[in-house]
Amino acid sequence: KYVLLCLKVNGDVKPLPVYTSHILQRYSKSSSYVLEKQPAIEADANMGLAKQVLSSMQRHKILTLTKTYLTLSLAEIANEAGLPGTAEAEDILFDMISEGEIKAQIDQVTGNVSFEDADQNLDVVMMQKLEQKLSKIMEISQRIGWFEQEVVTSESYVRKTGLLDMSAERQATGAMNYDVMDM
Repeated sequence: KYVLLCLKVNGDVKPLPVYTSHILQRYSKSSSYVLEKQPAIEADANMGLAKQVLSSMQRHKILTLTKTYLTLSLAEIANEAGLPGTAEAEDILFDMISEGEIKAQIDQVTGNVSFEDADQNLDVVMMQKLEQKLSKIMEISQRIGWFEQEVVTSESYVRKTGLLDMSAERQATGAMNYDVMDM
């Protein structure tokens, strides 16, 4: 049951503790465990769980395909997921799309499936944040420009910079040095 539940939930079997029997560990590494042990599973009345595992593993395989490929044909998906045909692959894809597990578009004419990035909404939110930050930056830039213009046209600034220029000329000619900022 551990193996079946791990396969259903995770799509693979998580490592067992070191004290677990080596026979159980050997069976847990096989993804075809359900098919190999079908008579024993039926005898233990776990066939319903085993069917859920098979279905879950097919869905998990399709989910991993969406992370690897942008476009696949229905036949390729059916082959990779171990499905008997494209109709079954299409049914599972429709179900996964409707439940929000994946984002994809199925082209009925060509039989191709285009997987979409699930984080597109994140892009919209990120763009809104960027626009807000840029507008704040532009506002600050305008305020700095306004302050700069105010300072440059200020009478006291013009007087002090004029005195600094005269002081620099005097130092170059060797004249006396006055502290301009005290004036």
